[in-house]
Parts: sequence; C-alpha cells; structure tokens
Amino acid sequence: MNRAALVLAGSVFGMACSLAVDTQGLVGGERAEAVSPPSTSAEAGSRDASTVPDSQKVDDSVVTLPGCTVAGPGISTCGANADENCCTSPLVEGGSFRRAYDGVTFTISSFPATTSRVRLDRFETTVGRFRRFVGAVASGWLPRTSSGKHDHLNGGRGLAVATSFEGGWSATWEATLERTRTEWSARLACAGASWTPSVGANETHPIGCVSWFEAYAFCIWDGGFLPTQAEWNAAAAGGSEQRVYPWSNPVESSWIDCSFANFGGANWPETACHPAGASRVGTTSPKGDGRWGHADLAGNVAEWALDWQTGAYPMPCVDCASVTDGTARLFQGGARSASALGVLASASAGLAPAKRDPEVGFRCARSP
Repeated sequence: MNRAALVLAGSVFGMACSLAVDTQGLVGGERAEAVSPPSTSAEAGSRDASTVPDSQKVDDSVVTLPGCTVAGPGISTCGANADENCCTSPLVEGGSFRRAYDGVTFTISSFPATTSRVRLDRFETTVGRFRRFVGAVASGWLPRTSSGKHDHLNGGRGLAVATSFEGGWSATWEATLERTRTEWSARLACAGASWTPSVGANETHPIGCVSWFEAYAFCIWDGGFLPTQAEWNAAAAGGSEQRVYPWSNPVESSWIDCSFANFGGANWPETACHPAGASRVGTTSPKGDGRWGHADLAGNVAEWALDWQTGAYPMPCVDCASVTDGTARLFQGGARSASALGVLASASAGLAPAKRDPEVGFRCARSP
C-alpha cells in the first residue's frame, strides 16, 4: 500500500495499536500540538456559503431516531449546553474525495473514493441511548438476519462488494449479545468504562467498552447501520475539501487545542484535555464540528467503522467497503488519550471485533 505503519508510543487508546499514516518527514515523533493558528478571525469550521457549490451545500434537515422517542439523560441533553437532541443525524453530501489524504501529514493521494449521500449521527452514541438498547435486547429483541445493510443502495441490496453485495447481520453473531442486564453490565465494565449499571452521571458521555458486534446491533435496532471507512472519512475530511482536522479553516490548518477536541496532547495524561476521561458528547461544538455539523469526529472516543482492517483500501471505490476478510475492524477519529497526530481526520487504527476498549465507541449512519 506504500504507507508506513506508525506505532504510537505507549497506550494510545488504552492498548498498543498501530496507526497507518504517511510519514514523510515524520518518523516516530509527535506533531506539535499547535502547528499554526487559524488564518481568519472567523470561528474554525465555518464556511462562507457563497464559496460552496450548490451541490455541496449543507442540508440542514435532521431526522429523529427510533431510540429517541422519549426525552431523558443522554437523549435530549447533549451539546455544549446540555440542551440538544442527542439523536439528530445530519446529511453528509455525496461526492468524490481521496481517502487518508490531507496534503499535510497524509500526502499520498492514490486512494480515490466516491460515496453516496448518507446521514451520519451528529453525536457519538451516548450511555443513555445505549441503555435503552440494552433494555430492548434484555427483553428479547435481536437483529434480523441480513439487516443493517446500506439499504438505500443498489435497490436495497446494499454496498456492492466484489461480485456480490453487503451481507448484513449474520445469525451466527447472536451469541455475541448478552441476554440480561446483569450480563450486559459485566461486559461493559472494562477498566475506565463510562457505563454504569443504573442511570448515573455519565448518561451524556459516549459509550465505550463496546464490541464491534454490539455497535452493529445497536445501529440496526436504532434504524441505521455502521458507516464505512470511506463514509466516515468523508464526513471528517469535509469530502473534497480534504481537511486536516474536521474543523480546519483553512482546510490545511493544523491548529488544535482543547477548545476543538477532547484529546491527550503531547504527553498523556499530563496534557489531557479531560484527565478524568471522556466528556459529554458535543462539549466542543460548534467550534470543533465538521463541515456538515458533526461533533467529536476527533477525540473523545474512537469510533468503529464497518470495514475490516486489511492493509489496503478497496480499489476502485464507489460506495465500497472491506467486508469480506480480516482479523481487526477499523476505527476512526482517535480518542481522549490520543496525540494531535492520532485525531487527524484521516487517521485510523484497528481492533479485533470482539475486543473492548473504554476509548472505542461509535456512531451510526442512516439512509438519506
């Protein structure tokens, strides 16, 4: 793939994991936490609508998600002022861009992709939202076989994969889901977890310690699916803008500090933005939002994607994903202990799908 594997020193997401990046001129070192300030006085992440083509303008409409029909902690208490609906899902415009490319740190532009319009949840999935899912599974709900596909593509058959189509949920995965609240609480209680057995102070924090299977099942229950690596990367990079960070303005700006994201700085935990762990989802919004209004695309928790980590991007890529082989599933966006390098819009890493880490959570995608 002609990319170097940079193994971040120490425990980047609570584990030793390798992050594939282009390391031209950057071998084993950390990036400066503040490389250059924004070049305008406008709030980072803002865009002059007159400079954006009509085909790329933001669709401000949102949808209410099935798991959010009743207000409550972690359902209606997100954002900087704890007064936002946690369950909005803005539209990410489709188009072409280059995966894992920003022209600054990721300088190999050999992996083009085209994605269709898709909705992506504005916030990372909260403890409060996941608690309702746990209650549903404990009451007997299970994903339907073949559900969880990108059903707005290819006449409902989902993503085109090799000579076939996306398979969706497999009945063989049912064994990965616990059946009682007690069992769920035991599984979600890995060291540093945000989960609590009963409603507590963390309901608006992102859920962590979830396996890939559990994230996939939640998205099915909540009417969606896991985003592909290309879809997630497009949202974080602002599509063809190829942003360095989701908020970068100008797009090549490498400016980052704790007002934009909850990350670890140059020497975690001493330089952590929130030493106690994850913060309420959307705390740094709107300053740290991406082009289409998504919060926490950098830091707080890393986020599961649909794809296997295969060491090579699928090519060509039109609504593509690596879903047929691998030992680790990709996650994106970095986490609260990651350096400035680890939360770049194009950064990714991988973890075995059954594994749990307190700094790996998720958000769902949905039909447009």
